[in-house]
Amino acid sequence: MKTDTEIDTLFTVLRAGREAAIETLRSIMEQESGEKIDRSLAAIKYDTDCAPCTNNRSMLLMVGIDADTADLETIVAGMAKWGIFFVDTDHLTDAEFKRHLKPILSDPIPFVPPNSDMSEYISLASSKGTRSPKAPPRDLPNSFPKPEPSPEDLDNLDELLSALGIKVEADPSNN
Repeated sequence: MKTDTEIDTLFTVLRAGREAAIETLRSIMEQESGEKIDRSLAAIKYDTDCAPCTNNRSMLLMVGIDADTADLETIVAGMAKWGIFFVDTDHLTDAEFKRHLKPILSDPIPFVPPNSDMSEYISLASSKGTRSPKAPPRDLPNSFPKPEPSPEDLDNLDELLSALGIKVEADPSNN
């Protein structure tokens, strides 16, 4: 893996590029609508509709990790650098975990550098595993820090979803 300094420099450049693209998109959105557009709304639109496409394997290579030869801990640490965290993995052996990584590493995704706007959590809870339930809890990846949403993020969530035209209905089974 590259040094923390090299990775920080890479992410600084990538974040600056994303930020410039978001501001350009925001300006276009404001010109088209005639209204002020919140930066968060423009960021969501950029990340979902405009960001270039890549995959996690390529992102790992950018931080100096070859997923084909790296051990599981190195891959998970590299994904965490990108703000991607795995949860619900204790039922999997390392070999099973690595097998489930293949599509995760190869599937196309938007190219978004790690930032305070988001983190991604990948649950492997529905994956079949053979690891003994009596085995001690896996330290990997649960030992990695997990970002917490700020209260402001949660306060603005309904507004952002509404602005994107996303209607969220209460789950009737929870009544």
